[in-house]
Amino acid sequence: MAGPRVGFCLLVEVLFLSLLGSVNVAAQPAAAPRVVDLTAADGTHLKATYFGASKAGPGVLLRHQCNRQRKVWDDLARDMAASGLHVLTLDFRGLGESEGTLFDKLSPEEIGKVFEQKFPGDVDMAFQYLVAQPGVTRETIGAGGASCGVNQAVQLARRHTEVKSLVLLSEGTDGAGREFLRRSPRLPLFLAVADDDPDPGMVEIMQWLFSLSGNPVTKFEHYPTGGHGVEMFTVHKELPGTIVAWLGAR
Repeated sequence: MAGPRVGFCLLVEVLFLSLLGSVNVAAQPAAAPRVVDLTAADGTHLKATYFGASKAGPGVLLRHQCNRQRKVWDDLARDMAASGLHVLTLDFRGLGESEGTLFDKLSPEEIGKVFEQKFPGDVDMAFQYLVAQPGVTRETIGAGGASCGVNQAVQLARRHTEVKSLVLLSEGTDGAGREFLRRSPRLPLFLAVADDDPDPGMVEIMQWLFSLSGNPVTKFEHYPTGGHGVEMFTVHKELPGTIVAWLGAR
């Protein structure tokens, strides 16, 4: 009886070591984030950070709100990369480490022109960089934005069919974006807003965007407190993890 017993134990040991090896492979950490230099069509130098996953997978492009900069996404982007998503965060021109005239030096009319005439090209350039990275599944891209970054995320999806999901925090979109969402009821959306958002009517705007989606996986997080955009991450520690899980499932 000793022979079969020894053989059985050896088999169990081999299976255990094989399983352990596969777990170690799956648990490999993502590569360290790297700072990226991008040059816009007009020669403006923009800064971005790329968070690569340890294996092939979808990409996600994140746009910050216009009173912040790309580093507000760092913790979320690291968690996304650890979950298998390749993430690019971008400083809008005039903000963060990107070149361009600071917004407080521009008139409201000039800021509007930057939003309409410059941001779309900058975002498209960042998108092309993301989908060109090794391991990025370019047919499955997610886009996220907070505050002024929301409209840019929606417009990216409008221009690029590769964008298959949107994460939208505390902001609406313009007429073209609203029409796109009306015509795309199957596009999954993750929306979040807080009642104490300083922008009047923000809750109603986000509820209306939620109503445009006919996709059953669309998710709306409505908080009593939390402030505006990424400020909600500080108050609601679970929110970044909820976003990562939702995007991963998509």
